[in-house]
Amino acid sequence: MGGIALSVFMQDITEQPHSIAELLKKSASIRKKADGISHRRVLFTGMGASLFACQPAVLLLRSRQLDAEFIELSELVWYEASHAMDYYDTVVFVSQSGESAELINLLERFPAFIEKSVLVTNNPRSKSALLIPEERVFEIFAGEERAMGASKTFLNTALLLLVLASEWSGEQIPLNTITECVEKGLKLEIDSLTKAIESSKLPIIVARGFSLGVAQMIRLMLAEIPKRNVEVFSGGAFRHGPLELLENDPLVIVMNPEGKTSHLMDKLADELSGKCPVVMLTNSASEYNPDIHVIRTGTGLTEELAPLTFLVPFQRVANELAQRAGYNPGEGVHAAKVTRVE
Repeated sequence: MGGIALSVFMQDITEQPHSIAELLKKSASIRKKADGISHRRVLFTGMGASLFACQPAVLLLRSRQLDAEFIELSELVWYEASHAMDYYDTVVFVSQSGESAELINLLERFPAFIEKSVLVTNNPRSKSALLIPEERVFEIFAGEERAMGASKTFLNTALLLLVLASEWSGEQIPLNTITECVEKGLKLEIDSLTKAIESSKLPIIVARGFSLGVAQMIRLMLAEIPKRNVEVFSGGAFRHGPLELLENDPLVIVMNPEGKTSHLMDKLADELSGKCPVVMLTNSASEYNPDIHVIRTGTGLTEELAPLTFLVPFQRVANELAQRAGYNPGEGVHAAKVTRVE
């Protein structure tokens, strides 16, 4: 007898270490290509997972005093295109398919964007890639992604954007252990986390800094795959009102990589542990309150990279929750992988 067939989503998830390794083989050529692109003022834009993948790179650039911002592509098309065209030297369009309705709409309505465009995509033969000069198209080398929910395309996109940002900022990020840490995430015990999310009426993810984009990606993934809603707050914003949600006995998931604000997230998790169930994802070897369920995703990664590994156990949780709910993970009921209608 053969083994149980993996869902298309799980197939994509298990291929992530290989996809990352393929991207990292190209890192030197990516840096060389990026070196010739103006980065005095840079706007990053995309939809959904593509947008959330921009957040770590933008934060890295801004923390090094470079003028960088990110905005949802649909909002850019309808409300800020003229300003962006005048203000930014470079506009980085992020689209795993290269065929998103909003991207094609903008390039057709505002062709002047093309000369300052950069495209980050998994499809270098897409319609948008053919409009933009080849030397400004960056392939993420994720391979075919079968499922509706982004997995390996998200990780490879976020990593490629961090490579661009590190080249432009002069801040080199060590990438040599990221593949190993993602592999570890594929082997972590997830039963407790799965049960906690499944039984909670109000799961809340709290994050800061480089974790915020990943937190939003987890929210999107749990909506797409098991069709469940999760709230996301920044660590600071959570104290400004949403603490009242403790009255509803939420599950609070604290994303806490070692870094500038880890002491603040330690304090928050400790305070909450006596009031509601708390899960902490971290790459720290520190000891924590035994009432906090700690998930460690591997040590040795910088604050910029560690949150990407937090995504992996949630991918497996999403797959399990979808199957328990009777859904085929990675197949949409109402949405499609490539959104061609705005």
